Amino acid sequence: MKNILFIFLCISIIACKKGNRSGNNQFNVTVKGSIPAGLKTKSGVDSALLQNARNVLILFGDMSMVVPVKNGTFSANIPSGTGTAFIFVDDKNHYIGHLSVNDLNMLPLMNMSGDTTTIDLKTLSQSGVKIIPAYNPIGKELQLNQSDIDFYKSIDSYYESLGQNIDTDNDGVPDNFVGKQIVLGSMYNVVVGAFGVDEKKAKIFDPSQQQLYYGMRVKVWDAFLPKNTQAHPVLTGPEENPTNDIEANYGYYPNCGCLDIKFSRAGNSGHNPPFEKGTYTFTLDGTDLHKIHFESFDLKYFLIIAKPTLVTDSAGYVTNVTLEYSLPDSSVVNPYKFITSMALQFGLVQNKQYQEGSFFDFMHVLPDFTNIQLTTKQKLSDIQGINVAYTDLIGNIYNISWQKP
Repeated sequence: MKNILFIFLCISIIACKKGNRSGNNQFNVTVKGSIPAGLKTKSGVDSALLQNARNVLILFGDMSMVVPVKNGTFSANIPSGTGTAFIFVDDKNHYIGHLSVNDLNMLPLMNMSGDTTTIDLKTLSQSGVKIIPAYNPIGKELQLNQSDIDFYKSIDSYYESLGQNIDTDNDGVPDNFVGKQIVLGSMYNVVVGAFGVDEKKAKIFDPSQQQLYYGMRVKVWDAFLPKNTQAHPVLTGPEENPTNDIEANYGYYPNCGCLDIKFSRAGNSGHNPPFEKGTYTFTLDGTDLHKIHFESFDLKYFLIIAKPTLVTDSAGYVTNVTLEYSLPDSSVVNPYKFITSMALQFGLVQNKQYQEGSFFDFMHVLPDFTNIQLTTKQKLSDIQGINVAYTDLIGNIYNISWQKP
């Protein structure tokens, strides 16, 4: 239980915190495209046609932006290393469709060629709610193979749910346009084993000793909060198979003006049940109800075990941490195809903590996910545990916790 409390405390610290290391602006990829002129139908102009798009809602991680369509074109600067969704709306902010590339409902800006700064999708066309670019960057600027594409297709239902979640109060206006957007994702807390030191590698516990905790993360901003009463987050559902064991743990962060909520289901000391796929009702005051559509995923594809080895100098101080990555079946994986941001969190003596890196901060991304240099060296004997915390390309949060050997 001590390890789990350490993880929860770390989450509260990093929810909106910037990293220790400054870096260059990581909104480093320009994505642009053009939309053909409007077409007439027998009943006039169909507002669901792509030609009537006036804005593009762009979603990545727990962030979003809105860019206008001007003179039939749009352009946006987006962070590399993200799975990015593009949703097109008309002048009344009604949903038209979403970008689809290689039958993916998002643009995976992962494993990009080193000199890529611009992706021109060229002219867009429409097939139902799918918006299809004339130019496909996969295999060119985006250096992904077929197995990568097949993997990303396994999470495509998440991006379909984004289209369902853009208007959770059903008032006809996308929530992002009025500051009432809901960021929805999963959280996984895993106690895996003991970290490595120098020549001694990390040791993974027997599966019977490992602990896995599931959570659903909901994040909202000031415009969403009740005006005349204190926020009291409640989640019920799913409608298809309701449960009565959902608990809330939350905090407000003034520096981002946001309320970050972790819902979990009650469980025993080593495990709790995951949330099922389905439609849930979310409220902060009991009257303003929002329908949210939640997707669950198979962790055998997503739970990357980041195995840390602490490297020390002659004085017994940790100077850097090397990381090896594998799936639960021990197969080695490339972290740059899955991970978008990362933080190392050290639990020290006297309940002190030290953190390197941050979540969802594309301005201060760790430059290397395999060999992380510490800005301030830490005494090895003071380190009681380490948590490798990362986000994946769709904004889920993972905490891979390691004990002192």
